Amino acid sequence: MIENAIFMIEGGVALDLIQDHIAEKQVIADKIRELADEFCTTRVATSKFDGSLIGLHLDPSKPRPKDFTAPDVNGVSRPRSKSIAATLGIPTQLSYSKKGKFHGSRLIGHPAAPCGFLYISSNGPFAMWTPDVEMEVAAAESSEKGVVVSGPAKSFRMDIDGCRRLEIEEWEIIVRTHALIRKQAAGKLISQRRDQQAAKS
Repeated sequence: MIENAIFMIEGGVALDLIQDHIAEKQVIADKIRELADEFCTTRVATSKFDGSLIGLHLDPSKPRPKDFTAPDVNGVSRPRSKSIAATLGIPTQLSYSKKGKFHGSRLIGHPAAPCGFLYISSNGPFAMWTPDVEMEVAAAESSEKGVVVSGPAKSFRMDIDGCRRLEIEEWEIIVRTHALIRKQAAGKLISQRRDQQAAKS
């Protein structure tokens, strides 16, 4: 079972990171369009969240640009960008042993995106998801007698500078509240236009 944690981003390195991420999105979109023309391809990948360009289906017979990643399972190459996990030091892997003999490791968090950003607009509010590292460690060590987790995940604490832990329901309320505000504002604008048209007639 994948366990994620949600954090409201209020400052620190995480805030710098998401602001850079948003600023880079337009640069990425421009770079993708440029490469799409260069490679004569119309096969682009777009975000399911906001429809923005996020990658290309590059021709495998041609050299891949060095600033693009290798194709993922869907054949999409993406511009290289800063890693949330690496920048904030969030473990995405568990190393463990059993009775001091058997050693192994496994990934934690979502395989395709262990960390990611959530935001309603470029002005915020901002949030992010990460693996719930402490819960993953506890679950691993309680799953079978003699299993001991080691490495960065063992000592990691879900206390990220500039971030406040949220329940997913809290973020959903924030999203719905902003959607309601936008809907009400749109309704007021329509009402004002109707009043103006009525005044002219």
